[in-house]
This record gives sequence, C-alpha cells and structure tokens, in this order.
Amino acid sequence: LREIDQHVPIRSVVTSSQQETADAIIPCPHCHAASMLTSDQSRYRCATCNSGGGVLDLLATVQRLTREEAVAMLCTRYTGKVQGADEWRDRWLAAQLAHDAARQWYHEQFTASTEAQACWEAQGYDIALAEQESIGFVPASDSAFVQAMWDARISTRALIDAGLVVAEPKGRPRAAFQNQLMLPITDADDVHCVAFGMLHLPSTDQRDDAPSECS
Repeated sequence: LREIDQHVPIRSVVTSSQQETADAIIPCPHCHAASMLTSDQSRYRCATCNSGGGVLDLLATVQRLTREEAVAMLCTRYTGKVQGADEWRDRWLAAQLAHDAARQWYHEQFTASTEAQACWEAQGYDIALAEQESIGFVPASDSAFVQAMWDARISTRALIDAGLVVAEPKGRPRAAFQNQLMLPITDADDVHCVAFGMLHLPSTDQRDDAPSECS
C-alpha cells in the first residue's frame, strides 16, 4: 500500500467530471467545493470540509469503491510499476471468484434444504425473494463446503483471503460459517458477491442438513 501511495499521482484518480482546476486544486469529492489542496503528489486535503487522505481514499470516494476494490483497480492500472501489484491483484481476483463460487454453492444448499427454507419463511420472507437474492444456506459440515470449493478449483489461499475458511495448523481448513442462512452482498453493479450477511440457525440436531428451529 505504501508503494501505491508513493508511485500513483493523486490527480490520476480524478474522474473527467472532477478535473483539476488549478495547479494544486481539484473539486472535493466529499463536499464538492473547488478548494481541495493537495499537499504533495500522494495526499489531499480539502480546505472547506477538512476531509483528506491518500490516493486510495480519494479513489474509493470518487468511484464509490471499497478500499480493497480501490487497491485492486490501482494494481491493475499500474501493473509493473508498483512492487507486489501483480500478486495483490491476482489474489484479490481469486478471492472474488471464491465469493461467487460460495454464493452459488450456498444457494444450492438452500434450495435443497426444506428446513432452511422454512426458517427463511419464518422471518417473514417468501421463497421467491430468496431465489431473486440467491439466499444461501451453509450446513453444519466443515468438509462439504471445502471439498465443493476445491472441486470448483478454488484454492485454499483464495478461500482464506475471502474469509470463507479458517486455516488450521494441521490438516484441511475448516469452514468459517456453519448452520447459517447466507445473505449475499453484491458490488455496485450487482454482479459479483463481495461479502455475506448471516442469520444463525440454532440447533441441537448435529446433522449436516437440518437446523432444528429458527430464531
């Protein structure tokens, strides 16, 4: 991240609607006042609202990205110019694929589980909405999810980077989530899954496919 801040000019992330208006002034993406003073090539500070930060902060605000997405975008744009950019970009893309693969697998488990569907309906939602939003369910089994991801050619490192599994000192990783409804959160374009919300299903039944009740 320090390499990005040092090598990527702050003005290079300004969109066409926010072109610099003077040597050291560009419109502020926070308050829109034309009084943002850049103290150097990699930092900015608005004299009106006092917001400021680095190139990653500015890009995330202007493009409405998460910080991780901003890093990936800059790594892609400046491949070969920033040390470690290629590896960071590849790991970020692999983690994104892991999220997408997990969303599909979770939804398949939801579709196959009448208990999970009953718990969803108990929250006051219908199955049509679950299909529309690709609501998922993760059983209480570590091995099923991990094996499914491996079968889909998702690497263990990508699963760990995505926060979907937890590394174990010995043996295979374990699933980070068990016995939960999974609520996918997508990117701004509603294309890729970037995270999950969860609804825990408490159960005294330890079968892989059946929560006993829904809270």
